[in-house]
Amino acid sequence: MLDAIRITRYVPESAAETAGLIAMYEAYLREELDRTHDFADGYPAAAYLNTFLVHDGAALIGFCSIDTVHRAIELIYITPEFRRRGIASNLVKMLKASCPAPMRAKAPLSPLGQLLMDATAVPATDPPPEDVRRGEEERRILHRALSEACQHRRGNPGRACGRCQRACVAQMAKRMVLSYVLLKRLDQRVATDQVREAA
Repeated sequence: MLDAIRITRYVPESAAETAGLIAMYEAYLREELDRTHDFADGYPAAAYLNTFLVHDGAALIGFCSIDTVHRAIELIYITPEFRRRGIASNLVKMLKASCPAPMRAKAPLSPLGQLLMDATAVPATDPPPEDVRRGEEERRILHRALSEACQHRRGNPGRACGRCQRACVAQMAKRMVLSYVLLKRLDQRVATDQVREAA
């Protein structure tokens, strides 16, 4: 069953991988919004993260982002139809084995995330203050955007209409992933220009 599972590093230049990451991050955000009635913390891709994709054959079935500065799991997501098969546990064990320092998981954890970390002996750690500030600012922006977009129930994310919630979550997922992709492209362009200037 796990023989067909592959783990690869996310390649931002790949349109297919980027679209898959956006779709999975959107699904994660929807699940967390349904569970907590608020927007979830954590990013799928950023300059301080290493992002890995989980494949079953040709299908993209999950992702994991690792904070390389704090050596902590930022997010781990496996699509619902592939859960409870040991995929996430094996992924965490592989990451732990390759990490030069003790691996941690950034809190808050979902109930499934807590079970996974308990099973793999990865302790939860409070996110660094900069992550907390960034998350609070993101939530303020999202709450404001949702309240402006959803006139149906005054924009309360716990009570906004499903259509407006889905639209807001879809925009957030695209913005988070595509902002990283654009940053990587800009970095590559700057590096290319520097090589040209040096030649």
